[in-house]
Amino acid sequence: MLFKYYCYTFWNGLIQILSYIIPAQKAQNTFIKTFSVSRKLVIKETVKKIIKDKMSVLKNTLNDINTVCLIGHSQFHKWDIKELFGLKVRNCGVNGISMVEYREQILEKNLLNCNSKMYIVFGGTNDIVYDRTPQQILEELKILVNYIKSRGGGNEQSPNIYFIACLNINNRYDRDNKTINELNLYLKNNFPAGVKYISADEMNDENGNLKEKYTIDGLHLSEAGYGKLKEILEENICKN
Repeated sequence: MLFKYYCYTFWNGLIQILSYIIPAQKAQNTFIKTFSVSRKLVIKETVKKIIKDKMSVLKNTLNDINTVCLIGHSQFHKWDIKELFGLKVRNCGVNGISMVEYREQILEKNLLNCNSKMYIVFGGTNDIVYDRTPQQILEELKILVNYIKSRGGGNEQSPNIYFIACLNINNRYDRDNKTINELNLYLKNNFPAGVKYISADEMNDENGNLKEKYTIDGLHLSEAGYGKLKEILEENICKN
């Protein structure tokens, strides 16, 4: 399993290098597509390993109610943060996971214990890679929200749930900002009641791309990127 994990890291790095060498309009090159398929297969195995490694966090075995639960993909998984808003961070992000996989691999197996005070969801960008529509992604997010609400035992009131819009990218071969913006607009206009939608547009440059200083590879965040994300969350959550 570790071998597959390192393979994923290798494929991801190689494909990303190629995406900078090969112009965006040629991103459908057969060579790139072949590597992309291999990468997706390795990611699926990596997701399973990470879920296994994070089982105690997902189940919140310490029953720590005074926590903020981060739910999502690699942009949360890679965030080394211990505290937000005076609450301990319970990072349930999983590198490479899509919303469909979060449902299949975690929710349907009842692995996520919903006894935190707050939930911040970051999802959808990896579903774009699998050509899922905004409608399909919204349905997956609704399932997640309903799961949290129906199992939210950490509060006397309904759990506080926030959703961060998908971040734009900068020169990636595997997704594009037009698709991301269309998804974000659809989610913003149709998201379930009781969930606060948080825009991250201020992380973009004048051309609508994720600012270079905020990213290490056009998708994943740099230290400055996480600093800005934290600032956005504090602006939108602490004031409510």
